[in-house]
Amino acid sequence: MTLAEHIDDIRDNMENNRYISERDVSDNIVLRILCDALHWPRYDKRIVCAEYRLEGGRVDFALCHPIGKPKVFIEVKDVGKIDDGVDQLFEYAFLAAFRQSVSIIVLTDGHKWRFYNARADGSYEDRVAYEMDLIEEAGESAGERLTRYLCYESVQSGEAIEAIKEDHKKGASRREAGKNLPKAWKNLIEKESENLFLALSEETKDLCEHEPTIEQIKDFLKSLKPPPPPPPPPNGDKNGSKKNGGKKPPTRLAVTMPDGSRIYQRFASETFADVIDRIGIEQIKSLNKRLSGHTLISTSVPSTGYTERGEYYIATRSNTATKKQIIEEIAAELGIAIQVEIVEN
Repeated sequence: MTLAEHIDDIRDNMENNRYISERDVSDNIVLRILCDALHWPRYDKRIVCAEYRLEGGRVDFALCHPIGKPKVFIEVKDVGKIDDGVDQLFEYAFLAAFRQSVSIIVLTDGHKWRFYNARADGSYEDRVAYEMDLIEEAGESAGERLTRYLCYESVQSGEAIEAIKEDHKKGASRREAGKNLPKAWKNLIEKESENLFLALSEETKDLCEHEPTIEQIKDFLKSLKPPPPPPPPPNGDKNGSKKNGGKKPPTRLAVTMPDGSRIYQRFASETFADVIDRIGIEQIKSLNKRLSGHTLISTSVPSTGYTERGEYYIATRSNTATKKQIIEEIAAELGIAIQVEIVEN
């Protein structure tokens, strides 16, 4: 049975609510993936150490190489409760990781998997190298990511550690670029960038065969206003979670385009497709992007969820955070200043 087949079977069990407790996640998801697919020796407790004690607490699993020397910490939560007690857990887990030269920390509820570069600086969020949704992400893509970080041979050789460092660096670069896009756009407007003026002038002329004056362009740029804040989630607490036992509601995307217009549809997939259509499907297709292991834009019907736009099919099956990340990557690569927000219903 391949790793992708294990993942597909686990996904089917999760979708049918067959995993309820933290023990279910540990025994039927984490150990199954580690030992049945990624070659960790299930019965050697010196290598796969359950309930590994740390100063001030414990982690559910420590993966060791050589024997007794942890390389990876894994903490398991009940399904749907990945964020419960994160600060308390990592207060001692990250400290122990630093003292014991552990480079990878994994937090999972079986559904979501969050991989941290334990040796990085900054907040816990700053140390995230990759976050994966096992239900939304394609089996092969999820399998590649799990293999990259957790394969026994890769951890032994040190390749997994280098991979987590590399992916963390890429993620940090994307986050930093995304944070600075609105400021860059503001600077271009305030400095009356010649390149920006030229681009607007040429694009306007292409549309109507008339060239705007410099004053027209200046007036237009001055008219652009900062995007309005997203509406507060209805019937929620300050964290946006509804009074439904702590389970978070579905999320949507709100995207503010360079001209100040806002794309905010009922479903994140609709907003995602609208933004791609607005930027330019053919232009984005040339970037050869992938979404959850599938070609983002195709002329044939994908095997996953999709939205049809003319002769093209836009893959849309992923979680909202992944859609946000893809839009931000596209905007950065094309030099487009947009703002992407996740809004809870």
